Formats: sequence, C-alpha cells, structure tokens
Amino acid sequence: MPITNRPTFADFKQKALQNKEVQKEYDALSPLFAIKKQFVASRPNLSTLMKYAEALGMRLDIGLH
Repeated sequence: MPITNRPTFADFKQKALQNKEVQKEYDALSPLFAIKKQFVASRPNLSTLMKYAEALGMRLDIGLH
C-alpha cells in the first residue's frame, strides 16, 4: 500500500488553531471536550450508557450498518 503525504489530525489542528476565530471557538468548547475525554477514559459500558440516556430522558440506539 503506498504511503501518502496526507496531513495528520494533529497537523490539521495545529494549523486550524492559528486562526483566532477557530481558537476562540475551540477554547469555548474546552469544558465539553474535557467531559467527553473523561467518558472515553472511563470507558463506560453499555449499561452505563443506557443509564446516561435514561437520565437525559432519551433512548440509546446502537446498530451496525
């Protein structure tokens, strides 16, 4: 398989954050990113996700397409 010179996500992020408007929005979303990072780090299982959904008055739908 040939290697491409496609930029990585880190490269894209670094370049995007040079734009002051993008940086402002990124900073504003920082608390949300922190919570999502905690969810990923804790690796909540299916029953935990179902409880989160129930607490929000929602239903968890998971499927393979």
